Amino acid sequence: MFRRILGGVISALLLGVIACSDDNPSVPFVEPIAGENSSSAGTHFSDDRVIGSSSSDGGVIESSSNGALSSSGAVKARRYNLWDPAVDYKVNTGDDSTGFWRTFGDDLFGQQGKSKVVFPVELENSLTPLASVFKHCDGLCGSVEFDTSMFKPWAGFEIQLARDGATADVSSWDGICVTYESDYWMYVYLKVNIDGIDSNSEILPFEAYPVGILNITANGGSFDPTLRDLYWINEPKTVCAKWSNFDITHWKYSQYSINRQVYTGEEAAKEIVSIMFKIDSRGDVDKRTFNIRGISTYEPDESSYDWGFANDGVNVEFPYDDSLTCMWKGVDGTHVKTGYNDRSRYAGWLEQFDESPGDAYAHVEYPVELSGEFEYEVYGGLIETCLGFCGTMDFILKGAEYAIGGVSFNIAGFNDGDYVFEDIQDWGGVCVTYYSEKEAYLNFVVKDVPYENSPKVALPKSKGLVEKCFTWNEIAPNDPDMGRAVGAIQFAIKGTAGYEKCRFNLAGIGKYSVNGACSFETPAISGN
Repeated sequence: MFRRILGGVISALLLGVIACSDDNPSVPFVEPIAGENSSSAGTHFSDDRVIGSSSSDGGVIESSSNGALSSSGAVKARRYNLWDPAVDYKVNTGDDSTGFWRTFGDDLFGQQGKSKVVFPVELENSLTPLASVFKHCDGLCGSVEFDTSMFKPWAGFEIQLARDGATADVSSWDGICVTYESDYWMYVYLKVNIDGIDSNSEILPFEAYPVGILNITANGGSFDPTLRDLYWINEPKTVCAKWSNFDITHWKYSQYSINRQVYTGEEAAKEIVSIMFKIDSRGDVDKRTFNIRGISTYEPDESSYDWGFANDGVNVEFPYDDSLTCMWKGVDGTHVKTGYNDRSRYAGWLEQFDESPGDAYAHVEYPVELSGEFEYEVYGGLIETCLGFCGTMDFILKGAEYAIGGVSFNIAGFNDGDYVFEDIQDWGGVCVTYYSEKEAYLNFVVKDVPYENSPKVALPKSKGLVEKCFTWNEIAPNDPDMGRAVGAIQFAIKGTAGYEKCRFNLAGIGKYSVNGACSFETPAISGN
């Protein structure tokens, strides 16, 4: 995510720490905290530390609204009118003593947590400690180290908009636009001064602040392997929110008696203290990251999202019209169009299968709960969600050498519990579109052939969606009758290690075509 590195920018323009002054005694110089995180592996600030910039002689550097000087003397264009990490050392509030970035953790409000923000590079031992982060990320980036001993731990960072003990009026901004990338959900709060809270209540001040949410912009490996997720574009997104779009429901509908004003977003903007970005733990195990790329006043354009729509990620529109060779893909429901569908409601039915020996079995965890009034409809919601047949498979061996499972579809239904075998040789072979983290194979249930001797063809593991096509001769070399009596075709995965996990998605099935059977062109993508 953090692949772009900027060079040639004076570090003092990027970041530093503002010195104390008589009229600003609350903004001290801050040194990075020494310790195990003060290394290239990541450095953190403790709660409520000021992250800002000053010139080497102690005077504040001011950047113009049009740009700032680089080390070569050239003017660098501004991308964001409130804070651009390539130009600004702080958010442009019009006040030299405000607009600085601060981090905080779950020891805020008197709690005992130790969660903290961790940065990806070593902080510089200078007046501009975060310049290295800005240059490395072209933004304010990092991750969160959660205190797992806490109940629902959290940490984050904020933009200081008022001097300590005071408030500011930013209503003229109309709202904010945030350009960012994140594997986390982030709550955005408009912090105001809160009085009259019963110290014995369970209410936290966060619940009194108008709030919105910035949703995940990057796949980050945390999603179920759906076709929509496979097309997810990992890139910065700009989300814009008017002050009136910030929600007040946590406070307004609290069961506790609050002796204080209920703030709307518009009211909070007129007497604001800071804008807080809070990240809650969701049982995070994998390393996740965030990067705030820029902050602007409310000025949405055609490339930005209105508040609340970024959680959709991308909407994928797939073409429904295919060549005659495509018999099914994830927008077509639960049945493959085998040509025998008029015979039985079960003909072409997609279902999970398991052919493990002994007591072994292949267990599949699905991203949605399976449901359906009739058995042949049970996978309808799954296929609609995945735009395919997807899940995460693990293998329980129970003393066996292996377990096998996957997705199967029959050709013409069942007769007394056995497959109905039909001649599909005119298909010329089979094409399959799939994704799998582990090697898979196609298995063909053929009449009068023992299951363990069924014709098979290997499918390599894939990092994304791929289509593979095979002729009957490639599937069963030197067998001129291959395809004349087929009962079912199975997308199978074999596991030889217990509890080994494998994500998969079967997304398309078709008759053999040298150019592929089902069209999966790059889909149209929008944020609406």
